[in-house]
Amino acid sequence: MEITPVTEQLHLQIQQAEAAQQYLSLTSYITELQKQPVLSPEDVVNLNALQQQLAFSPPEQRYIWLYLGKYFTEKDNAYAETLLKKSAAATIQTFGEKSFDTGIRIIDLAEFYAKVNMLPEAIQAYRMGIFILQDTNANGVSDYSIPAHSLQLAQLYLQTEDFKNYETTLKAIILWFKQLLEKEPGTATLIKERMAEAQLKLADYYLSHTQETEPALELYRHLKAGYLEREGDTILQPMCDNRMGIIYEKSRQWEQAVAHYQTARQALMRLFGESHGDIAWVDERIATCRQNQ
Repeated sequence: MEITPVTEQLHLQIQQAEAAQQYLSLTSYITELQKQPVLSPEDVVNLNALQQQLAFSPPEQRYIWLYLGKYFTEKDNAYAETLLKKSAAATIQTFGEKSFDTGIRIIDLAEFYAKVNMLPEAIQAYRMGIFILQDTNANGVSDYSIPAHSLQLAQLYLQTEDFKNYETTLKAIILWFKQLLEKEPGTATLIKERMAEAQLKLADYYLSHTQETEPALELYRHLKAGYLEREGDTILQPMCDNRMGIIYEKSRQWEQAVAHYQTARQALMRLFGESHGDIAWVDERIATCRQNQ
């Protein structure tokens, strides 16, 4: 991470604007900064958003800190953290600690921590932000990004090998989707796609990190027989059959393993043709199982 002269100059301009409480003075400098050839596409997006926010009169500090914090991420992480915390604090001051807007700002902070590999801080911020969003959701302010944020939290638990919380979080996500299906059947297809993603992650967890093969088999069967067969061929179908084949092969149930591997092979052929890399792996598994029958 390199702090460039452009970044240093912007830092100084912000300090001067903050001291004078004259944030509109940043506008002309941001305009010049946008012309810099060293900007990444993400920088351009964040600076454009900041420029639009500065165009309002009076500008809202919480958004100024937010977009500046995003701009400084991976350029000056300590300063980025300070700015994002200021954004959250300004939001709390305006809307209160348990508002929808506050929850979103804390999620922004969590995403920053995750991006710069501050995983304990990211987990804590995600948990706090999700808790606030769930509370506002219960009070009638719906936010359907809760399971998406929860999936990010689950991934952090997996990275830190906190398998108990990983499993608990995935189960909570699946339950959330089931409840949403009852409330909003009109969006069933999208909800089922997202729920299938969480169910597959949970099944893979049972397969890879526990000795509990039956819960994994139950989830793989559900995905295949329920969601997948209604929607036609998808990559999830051979994935589920491959994984069930692995479970049966490990338990020395050769015939069942071969049946699932063959089904997976047929699906891969339909989807991708003979050249797909997984077909050779499936053929090898089938040959091994047949030798052991």
